[in-house]
Amino acid sequence: MIYLCITKSKVSKIIFNFLKYYNLPVTVIATKADKVGGSKKAKNLKMILDTLDLVIGDDLIVFSAVNKLGVKDVHKKIEDLV
Repeated sequence: MIYLCITKSKVSKIIFNFLKYYNLPVTVIATKADKVGGSKKAKNLKMILDTLDLVIGDDLIVFSAVNKLGVKDVHKKIEDLV
């Protein structure tokens, strides 16, 4: 999980690179989407994509528990993995 409002997290990048090194599937969940406005949200998403170097097969889900954005996508992803 990555906070959408804090896009440059060294820890997130380290964990992401660890998972990719071992060829594990990755789903990035950008949380707190309700705290970021429209144009800033797009800018932060682009920064996340550029920072983590997501490739085909990696998933990015924008999520907000407050307004339920992405909740169904996260549930589906978990169900697919179980």
